[in-house]
Amino acid sequence: MAGIHQKELDARFCDAGERISVSENMTLYGKWTTNKKSYTITYDFGDYDDVIALEELTPCYTYGGTVLLPTAVQLDIPDRYEFVGWYEKGDETHKIIRRIIGSMYGDKTFCLYLRERTVLPTPTLPSASEIPSPSVEPMDPSTTDDPSSSDTPLDPSVSAAPMPSNVPNNSASNLPQTPNKTIIQNPLQGSDKKLGKAQNDTFTVRKITYRVLSVKKKTVTVTGADKSISVLRIPASVTKNRVKYRVVKVSSKAFYKHNNLRKVIIGKHVTAIGNKAFAYNRKLKFASLGRSVTKIDTKSFYGNKKLKKLVISGKKLRTVGTKAFSSGQSGKIIVKAVKGKQKKYCRLLRKAGMKSKIRVS
Repeated sequence: MAGIHQKELDARFCDAGERISVSENMTLYGKWTTNKKSYTITYDFGDYDDVIALEELTPCYTYGGTVLLPTAVQLDIPDRYEFVGWYEKGDETHKIIRRIIGSMYGDKTFCLYLRERTVLPTPTLPSASEIPSPSVEPMDPSTTDDPSSSDTPLDPSVSAAPMPSNVPNNSASNLPQTPNKTIIQNPLQGSDKKLGKAQNDTFTVRKITYRVLSVKKKTVTVTGADKSISVLRIPASVTKNRVKYRVVKVSSKAFYKHNNLRKVIIGKHVTAIGNKAFAYNRKLKFASLGRSVTKIDTKSFYGNKKLKKLVISGKKLRTVGTKAFSSGQSGKIIVKAVKGKQKKYCRLLRKAGMKSKIRVS
């Protein structure tokens, strides 16, 4: 704000910060400059310690502009919670705010609002022993329709009509005899198994290639993706032919020398990252590991010189292979981890050969 002026006269009344004395009623208008004020945005996760941002959230906004607040896609939220939105700190009504509009001003602190999911109980079917067998009542001979057993005498004057000669007799002895045929039933017929994949079969969904690890457990590993992908989001599960598989691993050299890759976000069911899985990705700057990762194999992220931020979402990481993060990484690397695990993970990364300066957040 540069000052105040009177609209009728279109003349300056006073400058910003200048003291004035008003002797009569008048309408004053603010004078704004093109240098718009910038304000900071702070995100408060409250008691949700296991919620982690998968990417850098918008840190500030400018008066008069519009900024969208983070959505569920930008956060790693446990399954037991459902994302609702954000509300401004101090607002007891918890009014949901999804964007900052032009009329807002001042530094803002937004609190995360999650809601616990309601899990419906799974109905239990009765076992075969609990199902009552149908009872069959004996037939009363007195109610049968057989004329031979009826007490009413037959009229001897009424005789049965003779059968025409042109009607064939379809008795069992006159039917043509056919050789016995053995009918082999398809074991997959009538079940959904025919829609699934066999072990080690590969398939592609949304430009990402998977290989089946176990048909019984319905698990797959990621083996690669289209070279044009720059932002890779490995899902928690993938569905093919109405069969849902959990993605539990990233195979060795799955994204070796994937030169267009800039950002990697790994799903929550992945437990292991294979040897040289993301090695020599010259443009890779950001990597987020799912909360189930327990092992990062040898040279998994080797040779990624531009890697600047690593997010470790879980508490289960135990093994980091030799040279998993090394060779040419310049400057500082930001490692974001859950509370209570920062020091442990830094030691693992140092032991594995990370030579860059680590800043824990």
